[in-house]
Amino acid sequence: MRFTNPRHDSDMRSSDSTQVIAFTDVGGLGLPDRDYYTDKDERSTKLREQYAAHVARTFVLLGATPVQAEKQAATVLRLETALARASGAP
Repeated sequence: MRFTNPRHDSDMRSSDSTQVIAFTDVGGLGLPDRDYYTDKDERSTKLREQYAAHVARTFVLLGATPVQAEKQAATVLRLETALARASGAP
């Protein structure tokens, strides 16, 4: 089963306000696609480490202590990894 969280919406076309354009967006992950979470090569591992550090810095900016921020970032990465694994191949 492929996990998706599609958001369907519409908006006026910027070049012609008499036309309405429909679009679908699937969101939920901070990294571009599932392979960033699941690949085990050195590059992917380093990107995940950098992403976790970025998320931790964000939590610090929001008021968490560095220790709390690291734990929260690890939780975010675990959750997003689970979502990526459930989403299937791009």
